[in-house]
Amino acid sequence: MVTGAIAASMVTITGLLILTPLVIAGWIAAPHSGLGLPGVVRTATSVWLAAHHVEFTLSGAGRIGMLPLGLVLLPGALLWRAGRWVVRLGELAKLSDVGYAALALAAPYAALCGALALASRSRLASPSLLEAVIAGFLLAFCAGGLGGARALAPWPQLFRLLPPRSRSVVLGTAGALAVLCAGGPRTGTGAALGPLPLFPMLAALPTGTTGVPAPVSAGVLALPYAAGIVGGILVARAAPSPAVEVVPLWGFACGVATGCVTGALAAFSGGPLGSGRLAAVGPSGWQAAVVAVLEVGVAAAVAAGLANWLRVRRDPVLAAERARRLAPPRGRPPASPNSVDDGGHRIYLDPWADAAGDRPAADRPSPGPSTLP
Repeated sequence: MVTGAIAASMVTITGLLILTPLVIAGWIAAPHSGLGLPGVVRTATSVWLAAHHVEFTLSGAGRIGMLPLGLVLLPGALLWRAGRWVVRLGELAKLSDVGYAALALAAPYAALCGALALASRSRLASPSLLEAVIAGFLLAFCAGGLGGARALAPWPQLFRLLPPRSRSVVLGTAGALAVLCAGGPRTGTGAALGPLPLFPMLAALPTGTTGVPAPVSAGVLALPYAAGIVGGILVARAAPSPAVEVVPLWGFACGVATGCVTGALAAFSGGPLGSGRLAAVGPSGWQAAVVAVLEVGVAAAVAAGLANWLRVRRDPVLAAERARRLAPPRGRPPASPNSVDDGGHRIYLDPWADAAGDRPAADRPSPGPSTLP
């Protein structure tokens, strides 16, 4: 934990040292009255938080949260290096230990981002404390974790270190996301715009109303299902199983992972640009996640189940394993109506248990000549 705190502090200090000279250069080129050295440091801190996609509340302008995504490369690269340093300094050798290293880096880094959000507040701009903590933790955990994993071994070797089922889900998720990214960009689909406020960034939007071609519309609607089919096939190919009823669950897990990534990207790509009509710009993160989980997950589950079933039919080893699983157990006597299974032990009941030999002594006839046959 101490190593993670040191790495988080170094990332924060390095980022501020990189941004502060740039802010000073801008301040010298276009000086403003009342902005001294504390204001320069506060501005550099605000830019550092903006690189984490932290929302700001501006006096008289509303909330600003839709920021350039390229800014995240600076803290991401520094956290990547910090994750590698933590793993190497700790001499970690197991892939399971990388998660603890990423957590040891992300927790103090989130606390530092929260402290910066409190320190950089002014009467003109106020960053969101909650978003600073959450964004700092997520970015440090993801970037630091990937950097720490890369410090163990090259990517192909790391992929082979994963358990077979986890490796299949990761491969299926990557395939589904690749299909979504490849089919997402499109031109010539048309647009229908309502009244928009006068804002310079909105001048590039097309004017008028044009129809969407039917083939393009059908392709867009079928894209999530195609991504799910690709992901499900990859899941079944990476880790086939004779238990055909279990594989669809892992296909659906691939869809859940794809939906979570899609929702996070959707939330990260939007944000407010002011008040009124600009208070909510971009897609809804949770809605995109739910839709992606349902569409991609169901398609992946069906595709994984069918692909695995065909693989079992064609593979004699898997077919023999499935037949062995379905065969009745050997070495036990056949069950009868007068038997009860008690924890794996079969107990046979005597149908004549109520005969005279099982009656109490008081109810038994006394021995004598009358009892003889």
